[in-house]
Amino acid sequence: MFHNSTGTGLGGQHTPTSNTGPPHDNMFHNSTGIHVWGSQHTPTSNTGPPHDNTFRNSTGKYMYVEASGGTAGDTARLISAPLNMENNICLNFNYHMYGTQVGILNVYTKQRGNNNTLGEAIFSRSDFQGDHWKFSELALPKREGFLQIVFETVRGSGAYGDIAIDDVGIITDACVRLSGGNTSAEGRVEVLHYGEWGTVCNDRWGDEDAQVVCRQLGYRYARPVSSQRSFGRGGGHIWMDQLACTGNESRLADCPHNGWADHDCAHDEDASVSCYDYTGCDEYRASGRTASGVYTMFFYPDRIGVYCDMDTAEGGWTVIQRRQDGSVPFNRNWEEYKLGFGDKKGEFWLGNEMIHFLTNFKKHQLRIDMEDWGGNKRFAMYSTFRVSGESDGYRLHLSGYSGDAGDSMTGPNSNNGYRFSTVDRDNDIHPSLHCSQKRGQGGWWYVRCGNSYLNGRYLVNCGNSCPGEQGVMWYKWRGWTYSLKSVSMKIRPYY
Repeated sequence: MFHNSTGTGLGGQHTPTSNTGPPHDNMFHNSTGIHVWGSQHTPTSNTGPPHDNTFRNSTGKYMYVEASGGTAGDTARLISAPLNMENNICLNFNYHMYGTQVGILNVYTKQRGNNNTLGEAIFSRSDFQGDHWKFSELALPKREGFLQIVFETVRGSGAYGDIAIDDVGIITDACVRLSGGNTSAEGRVEVLHYGEWGTVCNDRWGDEDAQVVCRQLGYRYARPVSSQRSFGRGGGHIWMDQLACTGNESRLADCPHNGWADHDCAHDEDASVSCYDYTGCDEYRASGRTASGVYTMFFYPDRIGVYCDMDTAEGGWTVIQRRQDGSVPFNRNWEEYKLGFGDKKGEFWLGNEMIHFLTNFKKHQLRIDMEDWGGNKRFAMYSTFRVSGESDGYRLHLSGYSGDAGDSMTGPNSNNGYRFSTVDRDNDIHPSLHCSQKRGQGGWWYVRCGNSYLNGRYLVNCGNSCPGEQGVMWYKWRGWTYSLKSVSMKIRPYY
């Protein structure tokens, strides 16, 4: 059931018991007639939630838009009763967007009686968000007059992408917002208390505190505090200091702290966070998407296209590198390796910055699949794979070899623990050679120089007579003078 902060039911149609309840709730009314009740998976190929968010069983109800009828672009709206905005308040709700070609969920605020516009957009999500309920908390600043909240769903292009909402509520204390950032997912942390917004001091501010803020706002992840930038000085109250969150709390107000307004800080110590959400190849695979290809990977508010390998070793792999025909040159500079290059459907490097980002918010394993010119195939697996940030030279952290290709990355002359080098950035430890320039001109974690150069020159079928240490080389399988026909590097989270 929908509910507000006092527990009052906010339904959407007649109550389940013999239609004895009202035809619509007192807070929201259905402006188009296509929001309907659900209690388990919706009729369309199980693309709705398996249960409501409140009770999490078949007795609870939620509202959803069925995707199997109508056409792409059709809209449905739930519009609230007028809300008195003389005080600062927050809107909380849960949403579920699952399936293929899912549409859009928008939330607007509009002045009461203004029927010519939907008002100000305060929230928007689109496409696949995973088979789970997701939470959002939105600040509604005080202003004169009355506002109405509009939930709008826009039908996607497929018949298997339902959108559901549940547990809509108004909160008047201890909600949070982010201010001063370029998006709603980053900024200075501010907390609502006694109707007024105030900041949080960064004394003892750590990753666990940032994680709680992001969770309260509906994001699943927070960037490490060490990588945060400042979002300017706040004003007014400093509400919280000396926070000691464990990282498991649902709300920042649940964390131990000095007490409201008990601090010894100035506003140049205001805490900040950058939050993000993630939908990756592993989640697509878990949802039943079994075709390999380019998928949209969401790091809300950003999204990128990635190639998902859904076939190899149970699928769910994000491909970070592929060599197969020499169509894309890999003798690139530092900035190109940082940002990535090539064609996701062909040869490419995903980009060191994205590889760093992926491998630092979840634990990942690495798999390397190789093929020689005779059609023979081998693979190497590493149970842990992580790349540090640019300030550390995208240093490689790798361990736990298994496979049948031989260990060319953590055995003798190991790449583990060394920084990335390119033709214009020499980070190897060779006393006299610039390995990237002299060993195939590709970017790699060179040592002195190493036993693997998977980004070296693409040399066509030269057998064991290729120029030494110049090609796409994996020493432990085919030696120094053999350049492989194809190779792909792919990563997948593990838990």
